[in-house]
Amino acid sequence: MKSLEPQASIAKRQRLHSRLSQSPTVLSQHATATTDPIRCAVHPQPLSLVWSARYLLRNLRTAWPLIVSDQAMLLVAVVSGFQLAQVLGLPSVAMTSMGLCSLGAAVFLTNAFARLYPAVGVSADTEAGRSALALTILFASLTLGSLGFQRDFEPVGTLVCVGAVALVLVPLSRWITRRICGRFQWWRQPVVIFGDGETSQSVVQRLHTKPHWGLDPVGVVHGASEDWERDVLRLSVDFHEPPAAAIDLLRRQPIDRAIIAMPDQTAGQFHHTLDICTELFPHITIIPSSRTWSPLAGDGDGLLRHFAGFEHHSRLLSPGPHFVKRSVDVLMVLVLGLLLAPVMLAAAAILKLRSPGPILFAQERIGRGGVPFRLWKFRTMLPNAEAILGDYLTRHPELCSQWESEHKLENDPRIIPVIGHIFRQTSIDELPQLWNVLRGDMSVVGPRP
Repeated sequence: MKSLEPQASIAKRQRLHSRLSQSPTVLSQHATATTDPIRCAVHPQPLSLVWSARYLLRNLRTAWPLIVSDQAMLLVAVVSGFQLAQVLGLPSVAMTSMGLCSLGAAVFLTNAFARLYPAVGVSADTEAGRSALALTILFASLTLGSLGFQRDFEPVGTLVCVGAVALVLVPLSRWITRRICGRFQWWRQPVVIFGDGETSQSVVQRLHTKPHWGLDPVGVVHGASEDWERDVLRLSVDFHEPPAAAIDLLRRQPIDRAIIAMPDQTAGQFHHTLDICTELFPHITIIPSSRTWSPLAGDGDGLLRHFAGFEHHSRLLSPGPHFVKRSVDVLMVLVLGLLLAPVMLAAAAILKLRSPGPILFAQERIGRGGVPFRLWKFRTMLPNAEAILGDYLTRHPELCSQWESEHKLENDPRIIPVIGHIFRQTSIDELPQLWNVLRGDMSVVGPRP
């Protein structure tokens, strides 16, 4: 596809790259959603150690002020709660340093499980509700555990008072911390908006007025409107790139989040845009229309409290789930490899005895990220398979149409008699692909390459 501005140069492309990483930028896509260059440009990229480290550091950069705030307020709550218990005459006991560290770790893990770190895009009331619920469950569990299992009544007064003070201080401190950190760009996480018109305009305006949500709009992709960008949002409208270039540019940016705000798209165009985003961004928010108000709009977080929509998470683009899946793949290959080793050795020996030639057959496939790799199988065809097929079709011309349309025959003469059919019917010929899984070319569960 040719660029919409033939005079665009390499210098202009570099300016676009620089502007995207520093300030909100508009990347126009004036092609339809079925444009082939986009499909060619977007492949699920393998997670490198560098990308994973950057992803974790970005989340840690946003989360650490909240972690420090929670732990500091917990310490204040412990001191204040102990004093309050003594004033009220409740049974109390001073907390040891080991107990304080254990309580701090328990609060951290409970908040992490409640998705309070980094809690990007979460509104203040939702965050306060999550925090209060997490603290209530934690201190209620500790109190019941002290009464039920240890039958020790002395810590009960301290736990109740500490929990009550923490329920006030921790959410309040998080509210203040967010509003302080929201003023700094380093704390906010970059987000790209896919959309044009009123919906995307409203989304960007909302993000600019709510910096404490932790989202920083750095670009608008998909045919941006010049009027509202220049007059209202002051976004750059100087760059017009073909879709493939825009997608390639986004892939190289440290951006993990996207918002799809395209109410005027057809179902096919929407699914195509969603396919693009799921290959590039672990976290996606989908907003059908700024005028669509429903009960869902009042129950969500952040943006979803102002726009009807829903969230989509590409878990395998996150380092944690990707590491778990890869670990499961390796473990399954090692276990299955040991269990099936006798079967594979017997299959190789039988194949060598029944048909001269190589035991394994390699076929080139396209894998993750569009990278070709060699997929291994046990050979199930005769060595001179193509010559045999040509001779067979010459003798049976009535089968030529079937071969040309389906590329297979009911009684394929190329397959090794008996053994080849058994291997294919029982999928024994697929067993060498365990090596591909071990190498990382494939996964035990996933799309077929």
